[in-house]
Amino acid sequence: MAKVRLFMAGSENGLISLARKIFLFCCILFFSQTALLYFYSCLHITQNAYLAAQIDKIELLRNTPSPRLILIGGSNLPFSIDSIRLSQALGLPVVNMGLHGGLGLKYMLDSAKPLIRKDDFVIVAPEYENFVGEFDGSETLLNLFLVTRDINDLLTIKTADIFRAILDFKPVIPKAPYTRDSFNSSGDVIAHLSTANISFDPSTPLDPNLNYRSMDYLVDFMRECELKNINAGYIFPCLMMTNYKINSSIIAKMETALRQGISVIPGSTLMESIYADNLFFDNRYHTNSEGRRIRTKYLITILGDWIKTRSK
Repeated sequence: MAKVRLFMAGSENGLISLARKIFLFCCILFFSQTALLYFYSCLHITQNAYLAAQIDKIELLRNTPSPRLILIGGSNLPFSIDSIRLSQALGLPVVNMGLHGGLGLKYMLDSAKPLIRKDDFVIVAPEYENFVGEFDGSETLLNLFLVTRDINDLLTIKTADIFRAILDFKPVIPKAPYTRDSFNSSGDVIAHLSTANISFDPSTPLDPNLNYRSMDYLVDFMRECELKNINAGYIFPCLMMTNYKINSSIIAKMETALRQGISVIPGSTLMESIYADNLFFDNRYHTNSEGRRIRTKYLITILGDWIKTRSK
């Protein structure tokens, strides 16, 4: 009997020792890859990279007094909205947090959430890709970490994605309008406004599988805002007509699912956010100067009514 107890105690000690070794190995692996990424970024990443604008956007959100209108989403927001004009029309400071759809909806919401305050007005307008497929933004988040060097940006990325990205990494020289200095003080991209449209293929199909995990995360975010007396709503992103025609069936399914659980801003309709092809600059979500003017005018109308109602 004593031998059995001794054997069991030895096995238990062995398991504890093994667990400690595994934990130590994981710590060494994590910190070594973090150090590698840090030095890699020092050598290859310029602080004028497009994603480095996130640093400025976080500071803008932190320092802008409330109540404010906060725009959360991907690149459809900075490329297609005149926040200064929007602010003048609505009588509120506007913080355009939109940057890149590839960051994933979870990151977009999580990065802004700690800095949103009571009585703020929050508009969420991610690209349609954020609601389909397994879209977690790992690769783009890694590129973001390389410029922000914020450990929180790294913690959400899978280890396998980190090593794959290191092996595939190719330095990119920032070029307007995809640079940090292409943004104005409100978080809008303005470097493309005087540039002619660039030819591109608008036929990119969406993944046909809805990502309910992403939708549920947005529902939870909206509920949390409501509990904190924060005004939050969803609007459909602007989209090029040709791309809409290709993806109309999956977008219709998406609209139905979104309207069932998410507070859509009154007046925000799917079809009124679909614009003619000649209003887009270099991407199915990026409007040119005229498209930006039309989009901003539309938002002034629907957001003006919503803000008046919510302010009573």
